Amino acid sequence: LYIIWVPILSIGILALGWYVIGSAFAAGFVMLIFGFIPIQLWLSKKFAMMRSKVAALTDQRVTLVSQAVSGVRVMKMSGWEDSFEDRIVSIRTKEVDQIERVNRYRALNEAVFYVSNVATSVAVFLIHVGTGGVLTPMNVFTTMVLVNVAQLDIKIMAMAVMGVSECSVS
Repeated sequence: LYIIWVPILSIGILALGWYVIGSAFAAGFVMLIFGFIPIQLWLSKKFAMMRSKVAALTDQRVTLVSQAVSGVRVMKMSGWEDSFEDRIVSIRTKEVDQIERVNRYRALNEAVFYVSNVATSVAVFLIHVGTGGVLTPMNVFTTMVLVNVAQLDIKIMAMAVMGVSECSVS
């Protein structure tokens, strides 16, 4: 549903922003759509790819622990405890490293999300003032709200894509 709704809402936001502050809003909107959103989508795809690697490592570790638990008597009698422990620790270390990498991408994606809002608004205001426009409270607050709504809807759509990829990994 969001795939249909977001483009319609974006066109409405662009039209309203153009009405309120002029072509400067269109320039900022283009910067948001073609600058920041592709970066966030790339980071989301990277996140999904790395998340699938984490799932594979988790499956390996869980399988190994399950084997150790089910064959605990044989393992104890044969003296394989240290060998199994080393293998489990090794897989867990790789898994934790991968989780940390995934979290770095997630943090970077969130940073881009919050920076893009401010950067887009500043670009709109600079262009507006640079072309001879005057900033009024109505212009500023309306522009900020429109940029927030556009960015949030696009972010929700990106999160939906990320959620679908998470489901496909599971």
